[in-house]
Amino acid sequence: MAFEDVPTDVPDNTEDDAHFRVGATGVVSRTFTLWTRRLVHYVMVTGVILTLYYAVSLVTVWIVLGPSYLTLANVIDNNPLSVMFKALGVILDPTQLIIAVLSLVGLLISNIANAAAIKLAYDDYGNPGAGTVGDSISTAVSRLVKVIAIGLIEALIMIPFILPFIIVGLYFISAGPINPYDPAFFQLMQQMIALIFASFIVILIGVYVMIRLTPALVIGVVEDKGAMDSVKHAFRLTKGQFWHVFGSFIIVIIALFVVGLVIGTVIMFITPGYIALNVLSAIISLLFLSSIMPIFQTVLYKDLVVRYKIETSQEYW
Repeated sequence: MAFEDVPTDVPDNTEDDAHFRVGATGVVSRTFTLWTRRLVHYVMVTGVILTLYYAVSLVTVWIVLGPSYLTLANVIDNNPLSVMFKALGVILDPTQLIIAVLSLVGLLISNIANAAAIKLAYDDYGNPGAGTVGDSISTAVSRLVKVIAIGLIEALIMIPFILPFIIVGLYFISAGPINPYDPAFFQLMQQMIALIFASFIVILIGVYVMIRLTPALVIGVVEDKGAMDSVKHAFRLTKGQFWHVFGSFIIVIIALFVVGLVIGTVIMFITPGYIALNVLSAIISLLFLSSIMPIFQTVLYKDLVVRYKIETSQEYW
């Protein structure tokens, strides 16, 4: 199929890949194009796997903790940092142990599903019909340790940017009940405002770093680089491309939000209660929408590779 936005000033060594270079809206539109043309296959490599594990989690939580805890059963997360926080939650609430264990298993399954979607999208992009479900899952399993290692490195990099949130929260808790008539009230408010402002600055830096890390997972899957090399190469590919990546990311998030809002509104009118609404929404999202972000990352990666080749070629000449 034909794509728009093909540049005319591409060096000879990038002519074959020139059509992969697009703007932010192009990245998102191609993401949904790839998703729709192989939807059944993406459901097989990600949706079915994640939905089945979610069903297992629901049954496990129901049996161990009871039906009132079912909203905690959405334990599928490919972010090691999130899983680490859930593990720490066991210290405060021992009943969360089963959630922590399910989250750890969910981390493995989620990474396999995401890597499989990336492999399928990479094979199919520019060569419609290429790539199989079996090969995608096989590649994902073989890259699992590497993919998790990339996630851990990203989590360790992001921890310093999350700590301000924790510090501010602990500061508010340690302050106890606040009496506005206490002479120390004004000083306390000044300290809290300073902490919040500092946290905001650190978070902005964290967002910048997160955007720069966006293609790391795809690099690990398709280029078979080591975890640290994947992170380093991600920074190389995104050098000078922050606003392009950020804009692409914002647009795809908005698109997913709209789709999720429509699905949630429809489900709200056909489900009898809050728990049923959450469960059905999670199942539909996992089954059909879970592959969109891995596809997006793959399309963005191909775009960044071409941009990187163009820039390095121009620097060379």
